Amino acid sequence: MTTTSEKVLKDIKEKHISPAPRWRFLAKNWTIWLIFSLAIFVAALSFATMLYILTNHDWDIYFRLHKTFWQFLLMSLPYIWIVSIIVFSWIAYYDFVHTKGGYHYEAYRIVSASILVSMFLGIVFFYSGLGRKIDQALDANVPFYGNININKRQMWCHPDEGLLGGEIVKVQMDDPASFIVKDCNGKEWDIRESIPQIKPIIIHAGERIKIIGKEMVGQNFDAEELRRW
Repeated sequence: MTTTSEKVLKDIKEKHISPAPRWRFLAKNWTIWLIFSLAIFVAALSFATMLYILTNHDWDIYFRLHKTFWQFLLMSLPYIWIVSIIVFSWIAYYDFVHTKGGYHYEAYRIVSASILVSMFLGIVFFYSGLGRKIDQALDANVPFYGNININKRQMWCHPDEGLLGGEIVKVQMDDPASFIVKDCNGKEWDIRESIPQIKPIIIHAGERIKIIGKEMVGQNFDAEELRRW
């Protein structure tokens, strides 16, 4: 009767089985580490973008939309970026446990470390301006971005409630306090600044802007405060 080892040796000889080259194991391990690093990087970018959105959100206008602060908070959270952070943190965890020796670590330690590293890098990216660039690029080039993120276009399309936003079409050369804005519905408004701001902002045609004020007769809007988009 043949032993198990003899059967194995016989199979190796008959099937011409040879050990896998070392470079294949190294390539697999480095690929896993690369995916792990990319997952951390994307989670960090998501966190930076979320920080930018939350710190530049107009938290003081909720009463104009007839919402409580908590209702406004729920409708303002950048859910797409929160989900993105969760997904890529999970990918980072999954890849780490498949690295050499990764299975020795407890799950909560891996997840916690991944999130902390993503948050640290995200704060660095946020202060470097990456979060702002990502949000503005997606808002300008991805049509459905506003529907899955904080919809500033819709939020600032309530002239009857004193909230008007859109693109500056023309600035009066002889009177910079008077200009024309095209809103989210394509309607053009004649804007007139009635109350000078403490820190006035310089505006140019082609820029997008947010205006707090009062709707007047016709397509006129009395601006009390201007904010950059």
